[in-house]
Amino acid sequence: METKFCYFNNYNVNQPRHFCRSCKRYWTAGGTMRNVPIGAGRRRNKHPSHHRHAMP
Repeated sequence: METKFCYFNNYNVNQPRHFCRSCKRYWTAGGTMRNVPIGAGRRRNKHPSHHRHAMP
């Protein structure tokens, strides 16, 4: 599974936050991708591979 549930965004049950393991970013359903990796010091590629996030 590429995506796992992480926590509720600001504890709002209407907007759960998920974590994508392949691109190592947090995202919310209906929201924008956060450019924040799980490790702040981890380097990212300048041209990441594009993929879609599918809700399980």
